[in-house]
Amino acid sequence: MAVHIYLLLTGLIGVYAGLHLYARAVLPKPVSVTNPNFHVFQRSYLIPYLLATLADWFQAPYLYQLYRYYGFIEFQIAAIYVVGFISTVIASTLASTLVNKAKRKQCVLALTMVNIFSCLTKLSRSYSVLLVGRVLAGFSITLLFSFYQEWYVYQHNEYHGFPEEWIELTFTKAAFWNGVLAITCGLVAHLAADTLDMTPVAPFMLAIPLLLLSAFIIASNWQENQGNPSVKFRTLCREGLKDILTNKNVLLLATVQSLFEGALYLYVFLWTPVLTQPGETRPPLGVIFSLFMICIVIGSPVQSLLVNKLHMRIESMPVLICAMGACSSGMLAYSTHPDHPSWTLSLMGILLFELACGIHIPSVNKLQSIVFKDNTVGVANWVRVPVNVIACACLMSLHDASDSTGSHKLFLVCSGLLCAGFLVAVLLRSLVRPEDSPSDPKYSHDAPSAAV
Repeated sequence: MAVHIYLLLTGLIGVYAGLHLYARAVLPKPVSVTNPNFHVFQRSYLIPYLLATLADWFQAPYLYQLYRYYGFIEFQIAAIYVVGFISTVIASTLASTLVNKAKRKQCVLALTMVNIFSCLTKLSRSYSVLLVGRVLAGFSITLLFSFYQEWYVYQHNEYHGFPEEWIELTFTKAAFWNGVLAITCGLVAHLAADTLDMTPVAPFMLAIPLLLLSAFIIASNWQENQGNPSVKFRTLCREGLKDILTNKNVLLLATVQSLFEGALYLYVFLWTPVLTQPGETRPPLGVIFSLFMICIVIGSPVQSLLVNKLHMRIESMPVLICAMGACSSGMLAYSTHPDHPSWTLSLMGILLFELACGIHIPSVNKLQSIVFKDNTVGVANWVRVPVNVIACACLMSLHDASDSTGSHKLFLVCSGLLCAGFLVAVLLRSLVRPEDSPSDPKYSHDAPSAAV
């Protein structure tokens, strides 16, 4: 089985390399910047940022396995994930105002220390300590990357006065290396946790020196900055809710995003138990995680080629994404039924969903700039509410260790969510006019992130 996984990983890397080279050859070339001061500044951001993302990726593949290693049952693990989801949505909601009120360098350093402490909690077998660690991780990681990006944008525009269009160059480079590091981290985490016969705690300990190095570089090289303290959380939420209630396009895109990402949160929890075969004590979770990451990375050039080469409307992308997700969930609903389990079909189904996630990330960022316009943050705060309600309610009500069809039922729910998302996406496509699209792509402050 391991040989087949490595062969699949090699093949997918080859597919990505081919797509990447083809996209570079046929798509418009990015702006070339020769300003040495810009490159120095860009490196001062990218090096600590990528060290922090590297630490984050190390923690992803073995989170569920760590809790299982400590002997917790699936319902207890689901509760930890639910607490993590809730802390993440609270942090994401607060980030829209905190990044403007607080001193960003100080906050990045403080949140890095909190993240290190959350890693240290993984050394404990106490359920209460692990719950606290999950809450801290949800808050610190979510807020950390928000502060990173806002610090960069402020320094770029206000301190250095570089052209605004250069921001996209930095975020594009960060996204590329983010994907490369995610793929690599899965393999290194597998080496540490499985090949070297270490425990699932090992990847979390590997993250600590990376976070310390990131903090040292920031403390030594970054300057302090602060945004606009007049930004009010209540105002953002009120304007966001007003847009959702008065603009049909905003409501439809928010609905599609909520349905797709609600299913995504369920996949985040389910992939480890689904891909751990009965009696298998050391599944190659790190290598499987690398497979997921390469599928997400493949999604980016696929999306660019569909939109720019094949002239597929950006408004059509949610239709494609939800259709792919619905097919994936249907495959998994079948393959996880106790009467006809299939590990291979389950893996193929999750890989298809990861490819859909890779297409979803750039597509939804572009669509938000078209539909949400100037109040993306306010609307996004409301989108997160149904996403988390869907995920938390389903996990706590349908996933029971005593029920062998728990995963099967959850994937049926995912199928329903994504089929509904497909229908809403079709309606959205018919209402959003092509002329509404901006002629120039806008950068997003959201870092590309993995689904699992």
